[in-house]
Amino acid sequence: MRVWILILIFALYCQNPRKQVQTDYSQEILNTTEKEKSTSFKKQNSHQQRILTYKGYITIKIENEKSQEVKTKIIDYVKTKEGYVVTESTHSLTLRVPADKFRDVITEVKKMGEVISESFSLEDITDAYYDAQIRLENAQKLQERLLELLKKAKTVQETIEVEKELNRVTNEIDTLKSKLFRLDNQVQFSTLNVNLQEKSKERKLGPLGWVFYGIYKVIKFLFVIEEQNDSD
Repeated sequence: MRVWILILIFALYCQNPRKQVQTDYSQEILNTTEKEKSTSFKKQNSHQQRILTYKGYITIKIENEKSQEVKTKIIDYVKTKEGYVVTESTHSLTLRVPADKFRDVITEVKKMGEVISESFSLEDITDAYYDAQIRLENAQKLQERLLELLKKAKTVQETIEVEKELNRVTNEIDTLKSKLFRLDNQVQFSTLNVNLQEKSKERKLGPLGWVFYGIYKVIKFLFVIEEQNDSD
């Protein structure tokens, strides 16, 4: 009797062996993915150093029609500090300056004219930076594991499943690398926005201007006298 039971169990197992192998393989991919993701939660609070970025806004008053000249001086100076221009308009500049030379540039810009207003702010990007860094490390480890699984794949379906997950992880790695590059750039370079405000022109009357001004004064005087006579 035991022999027949063993034969029956063996027959049932052999009916669809590929399905069992496929299920185990899919579960292995899932377990690999979840294992790598879970490590990020353990590392989140392991960092201590805060990562900050700085921004500045300055408005200076300059002589009339001197905007281009002042902008050129500022840009030339920023280049000597290994900085660069992000945007430029008629009366404004957005600059990126190495963080350790930020104060030097601010001091120089203030010399270009009369300071009307200035403000500075900082942004704490610590969490965003370390989160991206940890996710990148985990994604790279997961990529290595998936490449190992790809070598072990024995069927077309297994290969397709691994390659699908591998493509997703590869895209995620590229995205995280780009994000870290941008964050690194924010840390290494501070942003300075400079607005130039030209002084108002002093209007002076020419020869004809004085003539019409005199006529205006005479007419005004006559109307005032006439109005006073009427009131009497």
